[in-house]
Amino acid sequence: MIYNLFEIERISTTIGFPCTVQVSDQRALVVLREQVTLCFQNSDHEGDCFVAFLGTPWHTHDALIFSGQEGRYVDVQPYELLPLLAEGRVLVKEEWQDGQIVDRSLIHADYNDELKYIDSGEELRIYRAVLGSR
Repeated sequence: MIYNLFEIERISTTIGFPCTVQVSDQRALVVLREQVTLCFQNSDHEGDCFVAFLGTPWHTHDALIFSGQEGRYVDVQPYELLPLLAEGRVLVKEEWQDGQIVDRSLIHADYNDELKYIDSGEELRIYRAVLGSR
């Protein structure tokens, strides 16, 4: 899916998340919290476009699939993501190991099983995005 970066910017700023479109890099950068930026990145190949956090390895292509207990799941399309973040239905999850962030991803408030997968010495930080953050 090729993202309409200006539509992402419109949705983002309407909700209250600062957003910058970088036309030359084919991406929209949405600030969810200080030092937490979600990137919608286009590619020359439609199947290679993705959503990712800057500075961490997590990313996804097309719809985000959040799964929970008992096989329940929900699909979230990229254009639905920002309103769900603003509502607190989708949250930011950070994984820390030995005092260092090792990954950042998104989880759904109702469809998650993240607590099953904590390793020894690992810390999870889960929080809502902050509207109007810089």
